[in-house]
Order: sequence, then structure tokens, then C-alpha cells
Amino acid sequence: MVNKTVSFKASFFSRFPVNPNLSVGKRPLSCPCRNLAPEFSYSKNILTERQPPIIHKLNQFLLDPIPFPILYSLHPKICRLGRSWSTQLKTNYGEPMKKIKYSAPSVKKAFKILEAIADSTIGLGVSELAKRLKIGKSTVHGITLALEELGVLARDPDHKKYNIGYTLMELGNKAYSKIELVTVVAKTPMEDLREGVGETVFLGTLNGDHVTILNVVESHNELKITSPRGSKVPLLAGALGRVFLAQLEEGKAREIVQKKGLRRYTANSVTDPKKFLKEIGETKRKGYAIDNEEFILGVTAIASPIHTPHLPPAAIWVVGFSPSFRDGKMEKVVFEIQKAASEISRLLKDRLR
Repeated sequence: MVNKTVSFKASFFSRFPVNPNLSVGKRPLSCPCRNLAPEFSYSKNILTERQPPIIHKLNQFLLDPIPFPILYSLHPKICRLGRSWSTQLKTNYGEPMKKIKYSAPSVKKAFKILEAIADSTIGLGVSELAKRLKIGKSTVHGITLALEELGVLARDPDHKKYNIGYTLMELGNKAYSKIELVTVVAKTPMEDLREGVGETVFLGTLNGDHVTILNVVESHNELKITSPRGSKVPLLAGALGRVFLAQLEEGKAREIVQKKGLRRYTANSVTDPKKFLKEIGETKRKGYAIDNEEFILGVTAIASPIHTPHLPPAAIWVVGFSPSFRDGKMEKVVFEIQKAASEISRLLKDRLR
């Protein structure tokens, strides 16, 4: 049965001739079963993936030969039976049907257009966007018109080029106010942490498939590790990946690891999904994660989660050159970073009540 991947829709309708003069493969225009088409549209996945009892019975009925006179006389009853089965499929076996997700291609294209325009200093026209993004010119034209109407894009009437509109600035200010809250609250604990361990301290938040750095408190050392605010860090890089995924549900964390895969940045990088998921569990239990030159050779990092109610997951991490973490300093950094993360989480909780 697994090899038979015909859909319920095709099999079901092929059994209902209008009259004895038409072949069995003809579908009657007046057949009330045609209204069942949407309800059986996911049958191929169900047939090949699982076989609940109701599906097995329906398969037997659809795929076994039925004498024409009996089929024709049972036509009305079969239609009613089909509706009953389809209702039971929706009620009892709806889980496989939910696996198919609408990917909203127009929304994705709109964001690609916004990103391209934001990266341009002089703006971009419809033809330039279509060529650069390899999207149909008519599609780009329709999306830009809609975004212009909403104020997301602004069009220069002289050069006919689009730039970012003020609506995005308004939304950005609202988003920034929330980000700024985290940054302001975390500033003093981050500075205290920097003074206590003598290394650069970062604050970041989960942003889609990567981590965005919100703030940096640099070490006083002449030779130090640093990065500007707004920089992106790969989500599954070293300690950060374990700390951020530890804040998600176990199933979601596993899905991200399986979908993105584990890249080997250095010889110390963990590329075995089972081992990485196990370390995520240990991170959740301990409250911190250590990156022993897994992302950059010669660089060590220790990260700890920040619990941000009503906000995306966040974390702080200390980064420095590996030799500086010898002679018991690692234990001190682990203690101090957990202390700072707890303080930031407490302050955020008080502010967001």
C-alpha cells in the first residue's frame, strides 16, 4: 500500500460515473462528492506516512474493484459515507494535515526588496530591484506600490527610485525602545562583570537564524576581542548556540539543529547533532556554556542566558584569548557571569511587570 501514492481525490471521484454509457473514469458534474476535494487533498502524505484504521478501510474501498451496477446503485450512500470519513479524518487524524505550512512567498520577496533598498545609499528602481533580486518586474512593481501606499517605501518622483519610508522608522523606534530597555538594564551589570574578569562582555538576542549583538563592554586590555553593536553571530556557533537553544522547547531546538546543520569552524567544533543536543540539555541544567575554541581558534567564550519576559531570548557572554583563562580564572568567570545574568534577569522582570 505504501507504493500506491494515488490521492483520495482522484480515486474517489473516478468511481462515480454519471450513467452506464460513460466510462468509469469519468467524474459526474453533478456528483456532490466533488465538494470533498479540499478534505482529501492531503491524502498522499497520509498514505505514505501512516495507516490509521479509517485510512486502511477507505483505501480498501477505493482501490479494490467494485462491480459497476452495485457502484452506481450505491452512489448516494457512498457520497454520504465519504463525508463521514472525511469528517473523521479531520477530527482524529488532523495532525499530518497541519504539516503543510504556507510559506508566504510575497512576504519573503517584500523583505528581500526592503533589504536591498536599505543597503543602497541612493535608492533603487523597479528594474534594478528585479534584476538584482531575480524577481519578475511586474511582481516587484506590485510589491513596491503596496509598500509605498503603507509608507514603508518612499519614491523619488524625479529619479523614480525607492528609499526606506518613515513607517519603518516608526516601527523601528518602537522595537528599539524594547531593545534599549534590555541594553540600559544590562549596562551596569555588564560593566561590573568586565571589571571582575578583565575581558570583553557582549549582550545579544536571538534574531531569526542568528544572534544580534545589542551591546558591548570592551576590555581595558590593549589586545582584546570586540565587535560593533548590530553585528551578527551564527546561531549555532560555540557556546551561544547551546545557551540560546537551551531557552527553547526541546523539539524546536532539535528542529533547528536538524535543519541548519552543525558547521565545523575549528577542529574543536561539535558537529554531531546527538552530542550537541545533549550539551544543550547540560547547559539548561547548569545555566551556562563554555566555548573552548569551537568558533575561533585561540579564543574562549563563556555564555549565560538572560530570562527576558515578553521579549526574545537573550544572553551575555565573556570572550577573551584562551591563555588568559588559565590558573583558575575559568571558574571565576563562570561564577561572575551567572551572577550578572541573574541580576539582569531580575531587573528586567521588575521593569516589565
